[in-house]
Amino acid sequence: RGVSGFKFKAGSIMMKEVVFVVYAAMNLMGIMNLVSSETEQLFYTVGDVLLKVMQAAILVVVRNWESLSELSDALQRRVEAGREDMSRLFRHASAPIFAMTPAGVVVAWNEHLARTSGVAENSAVGTSIFDLANEESCAGLRTAIDCCVTGVSSGCVEISL
Repeated sequence: RGVSGFKFKAGSIMMKEVVFVVYAAMNLMGIMNLVSSETEQLFYTVGDVLLKVMQAAILVVVRNWESLSELSDALQRRVEAGREDMSRLFRHASAPIFAMTPAGVVVAWNEHLARTSGVAENSAVGTSIFDLANEESCAGLRTAIDCCVTGVSSGCVEISL
């Protein structure tokens, strides 16, 4: 966090140095009559406004950086807690539950399903559900997967393993 705030402050200082060089170049061009005094004044006016807006934005970011970082950290902790709760609920549910990719590859297999089916989690995960299911279940399973992918309710599907 402190490093990022430092980078913003260093960037602000570098921006001021660049603006100083650009202003000095414009001043020299005005002295050498390479640009009209009206153009020079217009450049200074627009440059001052843009510089003040950019400086204000940088100051707001620097001042709020800590609170934004704290908010981000708090949100990340809540997301992680939610993920852990869902994982625990999935693993210890009293119903057999599995998750798979749209292609039918098993990515999760809970304890109840392992006890009910006799197929261990480490044997099921990474395997195609079609390899685990018996042939009579495959057609209904394919229809159910297609319905899930398209967001259409397929009703209850029973799979024999």
